[in-house]
Amino acid sequence: MTTTTAVAARLRRGSKPVSLRAGALLGVAMCLARANAAAQQPTSETSAPGGAMSAVRPGVIVARPSTAAGIERVVADFVLAELQQAAALAGYLPVAEPQVQGLLAQLGASLPLSPADLWRLAYLAHAHRAIGAHVWAEQGRYVVEVAVASLDGRGPFVRRAAAGPAELRTVVAGLVRELLPTPQPVHEVQPPAARQGPAPASRWEEHMHGPPEVDALQREMDAQSYRAPRQRWIVALQTEAAVGASAQKFYNHLLGARIAYRLSKELSLGAYLGYANLRGRDSRVHNLLGYLQLEDRVQVAPGNKVHIPIRGAVGYLPRNGVVLRLGAGVSYPFNDSVGIVVDIVTPTFWIVRGSTLFSLDFAIEIDWRF
Repeated sequence: MTTTTAVAARLRRGSKPVSLRAGALLGVAMCLARANAAAQQPTSETSAPGGAMSAVRPGVIVARPSTAAGIERVVADFVLAELQQAAALAGYLPVAEPQVQGLLAQLGASLPLSPADLWRLAYLAHAHRAIGAHVWAEQGRYVVEVAVASLDGRGPFVRRAAAGPAELRTVVAGLVRELLPTPQPVHEVQPPAARQGPAPASRWEEHMHGPPEVDALQREMDAQSYRAPRQRWIVALQTEAAVGASAQKFYNHLLGARIAYRLSKELSLGAYLGYANLRGRDSRVHNLLGYLQLEDRVQVAPGNKVHIPIRGAVGYLPRNGVVLRLGAGVSYPFNDSVGIVVDIVTPTFWIVRGSTLFSLDFAIEIDWRF
């Protein structure tokens, strides 16, 4: 090794030509280094009948996908299995899951993994590629972002796509096909059984049916209520104007907050408490209004972010009486957590001391979902 190092140093300095003996030593050292590197690569090389050797497949390490809050564990399991299966069908050999977990612990990076983390993971695993994914939900659909880092420095590449539960397998497989370059096996000789196998296109078609373990995850996902919300709670701030539409003209203004629990993606039940500035006999009066509200949101069209909230509430105004409120308007989410609601048609009945007053209200609300 000392001789090889000295020869290499002389080559860098551009000194006298290397002797034949030193060149031979250098060649032997390079061969040993290549053999050692090849032994560390996660490749699959098995003997076939007749002494033929199957193609050595480049290695790929697939990290467990990270998920946003509210995404079930089965979704991460499903996406992980799909990534591994898709990488295998693309011609790569996935690193075993226990080894992946050990390397992630050694890496010490937080989820989701950055492209630099993926490259370091591939380096630690002596794999050609590293795949990571992140899953979240938007408007009732899963969004999957897949990233691939290459040990040779090409990339990283990132793609994302949205899908429902039934489409998730096809979308994940498609993302992997877009991101993983066609591998170049070390050996071209394959056993006869491999030569008689289906063409790559048909293998991908078979993958759409999935192996048994992935199909089991698919069935588990289908068994769940996909209409269950990702964020269960809603906190809202609301301002409301009530214009009297009965014989007695009046104007009331309300300013309050509401907390609600989402029974499903569309249905929620909550409680409201707010300050009420009311018309009195001789002047304005102050009070507190509380009510329980049931809300159902109707989606305008599939894939459209706009919803129509339909609300019914019953409450009580101290020293006055019962308040009944019906509402319909427009809801629009700014993102997965924050949205705005405008109640446009809101007839409200104020039962005050045996008489019923009627108003048409207009309200604006900002809500946070978590």
